[in-house]
Amino acid sequence: MPNPKLPTIYFDNDECLQTHARISSLGPNSETIVSAPDPDPDYNKDHPYLIIYKRPGIDELLSNLRKTHKVKLLTFARRQSALTINKLCNFGFAEDDIIAREDILGTTALHSEYPNPISRKTDPNSILIDDHGPHSGYLQCKANYLGIPTSKCIKCHALYPTVPSPETLAEGKAYTAQLGEEVQKLLHRVTVRDDISR
Repeated sequence: MPNPKLPTIYFDNDECLQTHARISSLGPNSETIVSAPDPDPDYNKDHPYLIIYKRPGIDELLSNLRKTHKVKLLTFARRQSALTINKLCNFGFAEDDIIAREDILGTTALHSEYPNPISRKTDPNSILIDDHGPHSGYLQCKANYLGIPTSKCIKCHALYPTVPSPETLAEGKAYTAQLGEEVQKLLHRVTVRDDISR
């Protein structure tokens, strides 16, 4: 069971846990690829299907982190899109653990390149894994929403929609394992620092 006193771990969604595209016909399914009808077919009638590329090894990473920490999703995707991706990919986030664009900004629209959150310091005892770096307005907005410095954020490699070969699949899993080690190191630093400050 997760320890509520330990930092919450937030993951970004697009290009972090997965990346996806709309396609004209149903595609393949595999360990890291999910293909399904678009739940919003009117969005693009010429491409009514989704193909989702999951980060190799991400299911194992999420499972391991959930043994000790609360893990949530923090995304600029619209809530319905985030819920759909979560369900199709079996990421296992409870609906209450998905914080989407409407929650962060109070709207489904992105008004500018550097949006401002409607709430700040919602979860200062947390860390964030995102494909945006510390100078990105999007990352700074999320950090402000949580109430954390960007030093408590980890930049992961952005994921791109490509069909993996056996070699790149193995490389992807190795990178995700390395990412897990980075998360554990940051959690240790944050926990030790918080213990000292008490």
